[in-house]
Amino acid sequence: SNPHHTHPGKFISIEKAFREIASGLGPEFSSEFVQLPFSSRVYDSLRNLIFFKRPSADLYHITGQIHYIGLRLPADRTVLSIMDVRFVNMNRGLKRAILKKLYLDLPVRHAKYVTAISENVKREIVELTGCPEKKIRVLDLPLLSHIRPDGTRAFNADCPNILQVGTMENKNILRLAEALKRIKCKLVVVGELSTTQSN
Repeated sequence: SNPHHTHPGKFISIEKAFREIASGLGPEFSSEFVQLPFSSRVYDSLRNLIFFKRPSADLYHITGQIHYIGLRLPADRTVLSIMDVRFVNMNRGLKRAILKKLYLDLPVRHAKYVTAISENVKREIVELTGCPEKKIRVLDLPLLSHIRPDGTRAFNADCPNILQVGTMENKNILRLAEALKRIKCKLVVVGELSTTQSN
């Protein structure tokens, strides 16, 4: 296999998840992680498309916001994993149209195999691209190996701790806080809260 990931950035948890998967492959498999040389801006995406040198592999796996690179890979040996489509929903006008075509429509049409992280993301992909539902499989990501359940503490039913990982807009922290307002619990948020989220 040959997973491809985005240029290093602030959020790299997806890379950690796929490195975890790669570490669990048997000895008959080898994997290599390749990062594209340029950032994720539209201009740099075009540079990545032009200058990308495809490594030799039996299978190519694309993750992160670089779906477009699948256009340079053989469709029948490429898996495109889509974690979210917020890059389409966050933009308007011409920029949205370009991003949708380059990052979603063309890559989904080109790749023979597409996976989504949830049923909701699968539904969004189908609605946005018109691709058949049967083309997309929903696959959960694994827990990282260093995360192990601690069976020594009993569940606190009177005031449970609720863990929220991430504070990006798509995590919907404000709705979560609203939903928990009348529930006796302690919300623990991992990530930096914006001014709006912390009020």
